[in-house]
Amino acid sequence: MPDLSWLTKVVVQHSNGKTMPNVPESLTEAWQMAARQCDMDIDRFAQVVADHFGLAVCDFQEGQEVVWRYMPYKLSREKNMAPVRLRAPELIVATANPADENSVSQARFASGKGVVLEVAPPEQIEAHINRLYVTDVGGGETLKSHIKLTEKGEPASDSKMQHHSIVKLARQM
Repeated sequence: MPDLSWLTKVVVQHSNGKTMPNVPESLTEAWQMAARQCDMDIDRFAQVVADHFGLAVCDFQEGQEVVWRYMPYKLSREKNMAPVRLRAPELIVATANPADENSVSQARFASGKGVVLEVAPPEQIEAHINRLYVTDVGGGETLKSHIKLTEKGEPASDSKMQHHSIVKLARQM
């Protein structure tokens, strides 16, 4: 379970003294409970969290689809954080737990870039992760395939792909 003691402090500061007696283990449920305790909708609560940490609120509309390459799917899913855009030389990453330095270090290591955090509610990060990495195939989710075989800049035909050296090598593995 992540350390969410900061969430309790935010609630006490913005709820006229209310507390969170039992912080749920789920980050999504913890955010929802905290927002309710503060009598705020989830977007307003995200702004409060961002202000608490001196960060910006994430605008996913400004996101770039290519950023999935800079953070493994597993890290995004497990840490509920997702790459949003590049701002050279840094990677902008949405998080619902800005106090989690371990996750920031892992993102920095995985991306090979400096990481700048922006705050977003867990549900919005989850939706962004799904847009970046996951597709619906026949009623079940699967990771998107971002590999496209090309020949001289044009997509390779199925018949040519069967004889492509990368396909042959993959079959031997």
